[in-house]
Amino acid sequence: ITATFTPITYPIATNATHGTVTCTPNPVPHGQDAHCTATPDTGYQFTSWSGSCSGNGACALANVTGLRSVGAQFTLAPVDGTCGAAASVPAATAPSANLCATGTASGVQSTNGQYAWECAGAHGGVAR
Repeated sequence: ITATFTPITYPIATNATHGTVTCTPNPVPHGQDAHCTATPDTGYQFTSWSGSCSGNGACALANVTGLRSVGAQFTLAPVDGTCGAAASVPAATAPSANLCATGTASGVQSTNGQYAWECAGAHGGVAR
């Protein structure tokens, strides 16, 4: 008589938008542990776990004995505004191009022939 045993394994379903979740091992042998890692896409940052993991620290699944699901949430990474090539360049008329290298330009103000604007980034980062 020959007996063949196949270990029981459980897949970990992953879910993320603007990044990826990788769990190792996946699938997980019955009763074993797994660890998951969240990797954000460019311009995003990891904020929290969902599903079988929670919070924003490490994601460790201990003694896996059934199906698991792990999700990761990502948000846009903060971007400070930075001045563009038009900053500190004398101009006869108000500049309209190259105001900000990053961020969004405010309206151009004129005081005594000097032009000024702000470059506002995400999360309030501002350059003047």
